[in-house]
Amino acid sequence: MDLSTIKTNKLVSREELLTIFSQEQIMEYYFGEPIRLRHAYLNPFREDNTPKCYFFYTRVGVLVFNDFSLGKQFDCFQIANLRAGKSLSSHHMYQQMSNLQPLELPTPTIKYNKEESEQETVIKVEVRPYTQKDLEFWGQFNIDLKTLKKYNVRRVKKVWTYETLTYMDSDRDPCYRYIEGDKIKLYRPFNKDKKFRNNYTQELEGAFVLPAKGNKLIITKSTKDVMVFSTIGLNAVSPRSESSLLSEETMEDLFSRFKQVFIWYDADATGEEKSQKMVAKYPKLVRIIHNAQLGKDTSDIVKTHGITKLIELCKQYEIL
Repeated sequence: MDLSTIKTNKLVSREELLTIFSQEQIMEYYFGEPIRLRHAYLNPFREDNTPKCYFFYTRVGVLVFNDFSLGKQFDCFQIANLRAGKSLSSHHMYQQMSNLQPLELPTPTIKYNKEESEQETVIKVEVRPYTQKDLEFWGQFNIDLKTLKKYNVRRVKKVWTYETLTYMDSDRDPCYRYIEGDKIKLYRPFNKDKKFRNNYTQELEGAFVLPAKGNKLIITKSTKDVMVFSTIGLNAVSPRSESSLLSEETMEDLFSRFKQVFIWYDADATGEEKSQKMVAKYPKLVRIIHNAQLGKDTSDIVKTHGITKLIELCKQYEIL
């Protein structure tokens, strides 16, 4: 494919381009390989020796190329820019593809959680420095400033949702920002009605700090629990939503990178039900269940009994 000569005698918008060529056709043309779901790829746009990138559809039906190692997703227009090594307008792309015969590409079944909103929430935040109260709050769970920086967790000053100011800093209702790629999750620990808000599209939280390979990995319920495990030297991730099963693509990636993968959800009815479903679908998972009297989750165990209790449990379950 010669990208050196680009004719510009017709203006075509992005929307018009997608009525002429499907996103699957555009993606395959610029990616340069046939597109298959559940197939592991190398990333051709960086030095990559281990195939652990996958194509999948976001919850709103956008086909993306997901690079787990980078923690980034690329749609067909971003892939075109990577292939060209510069920003291509939609009418430039039309000129390059218009000489081709239409490709007979099958459209794979779009996979997304139908219970979730079809429209991606637009969230913008302004962050502020941590206070001593913030550090005391996180310190209850053995999470220090170093760990917060590792996972890029910040205290929020203001939040805009769809350009409307929806949150102002309050010590009675502090808000913390998690981030995965360019997507944001808001955590308000003392607000029962608005505890979480996010526009995440990736399945896993905390994946961007994982090593390429490792011995053991824990799938837990929340980013807070992920950070708790990190403080005792354990790799962990959490699903975007505990209510949904992780995809085969995601699990294949984790099983290929870690020798043993555990699942440790909350000690309640929901946590037990969801972890049972995960193990039923992925028998290689090792399921951990702790006594609910210790606390609902691992964060609560640490808050109530100290980090030594969690270390004791990890040794008991042969994770440490």
